[in-house]
Amino acid sequence: MSVNVSASAMRSVPVGAEGAQALALHGVSKSFPVRGGGMLEVLRGISLDVRQGEIHALLGRSGCGKSTLLHIIANLIPADAGRIDIEGVDSVEFRDWETIGYMFQDDRLLPWRTAIRNVALALENRGIGHAARLEQAREMLAMVGLSGFENAYPNELSGGMRSRVALARSLVRHPRILLMDEPFSRLDAQTRSEMHRELVRLRDLFGMMVLFVTHDVEEAAVLAGRVTVLAPRPGRVVAAFEMAPTKVPREGTDPAVVEDVRRLKAALGDTGNPPAGQDGFAPVNGDRP
Repeated sequence: MSVNVSASAMRSVPVGAEGAQALALHGVSKSFPVRGGGMLEVLRGISLDVRQGEIHALLGRSGCGKSTLLHIIANLIPADAGRIDIEGVDSVEFRDWETIGYMFQDDRLLPWRTAIRNVALALENRGIGHAARLEQAREMLAMVGLSGFENAYPNELSGGMRSRVALARSLVRHPRILLMDEPFSRLDAQTRSEMHRELVRLRDLFGMMVLFVTHDVEEAAVLAGRVTVLAPRPGRVVAAFEMAPTKVPREGTDPAVVEDVRRLKAALGDTGNPPAGQDGFAPVNGDRP
């Protein structure tokens, strides 16, 4: 299955590594058994690609399988059908899973561990000595602006600071691919904007690809270079967009961003197969349930 985007929606945006594919999904589907028998179809024929160095958003309402799709990409659960290529290698053959970071919606910090020890947790079972783990964790906390808070416990940190600790833990292994499941959804607007800037800075620093899930249209428009829109029940691709060709994170008041928000809202508002060319998006062939 392929996604066709109308010419009016396509814009050229710069990406890293000459636009090489870091991640490609081909017809990924998933169902789960339900109580009393039968199967619930959660994902149907998901196909998309994410370029090296790109920040790519998966946008959709609750229940469209966004988190399930991230779990499949991260090899936490298997797909029922389809194929995933990671840096050109079929995921069945892929072995370098430590190069993929995952930041969950909840920060999942252990309350009995300090910030530095929560970050160092990601380095355990890697043959790295205790002192070296703490030093690497300390360096990563400094990168996310938390120098001086290494020995603070989670209950002593604000929501934004906890998110920074979780981000540091996701990055301490220097991943080439970072998966993010609505990591900033519980933050206030100002803190969320600060985390957007921080994410872009660290993306540039590490040269990594970022795929993040969100139900927030404005967040997708200001942060992502491209956006894939999913419709629910079952989750399926209904549109794909290139965002305004300006440096991310963008200003929400920029007229081009305002137009992108309008187009994304239009895509979310019609979860069937709208006629090609309306509001800058096109349907995916055969997507009706």
